[in-house]
Amino acid sequence: MKHNKKVALVALSLATVVLMSGAAGIAQADKHEGRDNNQGMRQMRHAGQNKGEHLNKRLSQAVADGKITEDQKNEIIERMKQNHEQIEQNRQIEDKSERHDAMRSLRDQMKQWLQDKGIDPTVVLPRPFFNR
Repeated sequence: MKHNKKVALVALSLATVVLMSGAAGIAQADKHEGRDNNQGMRQMRHAGQNKGEHLNKRLSQAVADGKITEDQKNEIIERMKQNHEQIEQNRQIEDKSERHDAMRSLRDQMKQWLQDKGIDPTVVLPRPFFNR
């Protein structure tokens, strides 16, 4: 009888471990699926947002605040269009380090261009772009 109790206890313990492992696996899978869904929602939100409209709105506010002129706003929009083409080309660079260096160079050029025009880069460029 003692032997049967031991076998039953071992079987119960093993079943508990298997069930707990399965539950942990399911929870982990749900966590990853949730992350993927969140990322998908973020991409959909950004894809739906016209970046040109966002830039125009931000620059219009800077004009209204007296931080830049209307002419400077138009120059910035044109320069950003040119940069967009270069950004797309840079994204095609397969080597991560080279791609990073190309993007950094473009960012530095834009900051310098703004400073040469007498425009504070923090007024125009998004904070993450400026602080990198």
